[in-house]
Amino acid sequence: MFASITIVFREGLEMAIIVSLLLAATRDIPNRSKWILGGTGAGILLSVLLAILALNNATITTLIEGKIIGGIILALSSILIGYTVIWMKSNGMKASQDIKASVNNIKENNKPLFSLSLVAFFCVFREGIEVVLFLLGLTSDSETTGLAILSGSLIGAAGAIAAGIAMYFGFIRINLGKVFNFFAVLMSFLAAGMAMNAVSKFTSAGLINPIINPLWNSTALLDHHSNWFGLFIHVMFGYTEKPSLAQLIAYIATLSILFVLTKNQTNKLMKAKKVA
Repeated sequence: MFASITIVFREGLEMAIIVSLLLAATRDIPNRSKWILGGTGAGILLSVLLAILALNNATITTLIEGKIIGGIILALSSILIGYTVIWMKSNGMKASQDIKASVNNIKENNKPLFSLSLVAFFCVFREGIEVVLFLLGLTSDSETTGLAILSGSLIGAAGAIAAGIAMYFGFIRINLGKVFNFFAVLMSFLAAGMAMNAVSKFTSAGLINPIINPLWNSTALLDHHSNWFGLFIHVMFGYTEKPSLAQLIAYIATLSILFVLTKNQTNKLMKAKKVA
């Protein structure tokens, strides 16, 4: 549940920011709300339908339950989440600028208001596709139930909607930089945990040598099968009682790569600000 809350809230918050920017930038355009919200609703609806189809398809479920396919999905999800973390560092501000540029283009060229719907639809649907892919990765973890994913997704979505409404009406002032940095850290650990679980599945399938298995056994101290805190850190941070050395290497390597890449992006942004 905690992982799906984090994923859906983070992606949902980005959707909320996009929609808020569109609404704020088009205040002087009559009837713009119904077009923007209509496009937003269509994007969300199509994303939900895609999620239902993907998560309830018997063929997809059978493939996910297989160790090799499940491992591949986990590995791809880890890569995609890692890419999202790096993207947040390098393109967060650029995304806002692109939205504003699109709105200005519609204003200056007197384009039909339907264009606002298309901007909202494609921005929201793009985020929705990412959410579906991330949630598919979570289903590959045998410890995460469909009900937990659904409950977490609903809580995350509700939180993102509330944050978006509050931002638009000015009830709260969110330091978006700090919010995205916080979720970047959480999602980095989530990506590392998924990479670790992918190695576990590949090891079970005989594709990867575990090197040392297990490296340690902390079941007596904290068993994620019977302890809610253990389950929380298993889903969010990849904790497992009996990891192999190969799993630990994958975990540390993922975190190290993300740290180096995000650090490089931060340095580039700092240099760009100094030049400007």
